[in-house]
Amino acid sequence: MISNYLSQNNKRLKNRHYILKTNLPNYFFNFRPKVLRQYLQKYGENFMLICWKDNSNLDAYFIPYKEAKRIFCSENLTTQGDSKSERWLGTINQHILSLGGNKILDVKEHFNRIASYDGLSG
Repeated sequence: MISNYLSQNNKRLKNRHYILKTNLPNYFFNFRPKVLRQYLQKYGENFMLICWKDNSNLDAYFIPYKEAKRIFCSENLTTQGDSKSERWLGTINQHILSLGGNKILDVKEHFNRIASYDGLSG
């Protein structure tokens, strides 16, 4: 299963894609701008934002950065508590990616789309 594959190959895959394990309800994520910039410098816009759950079922979103870049902007960054570390906090609920509670991007077509990942696995 792909979830097991992602778990077993996580370190290698993180070299090519921004991968977060999102086991909390609604795929809660916290992408960080510093990490995102590293992928942009290395691969331009040709990488995936991957949110996955490590259960036994195929349970992952393979979102091409090119499609999500408009929402991962400075206006949507947030800080948590006393931390000065900025990040994008969001969820995916019923295939809608939300940042700060605002429904922003329909990602249904990227749910369990391993074919999307295969295209950028090099």
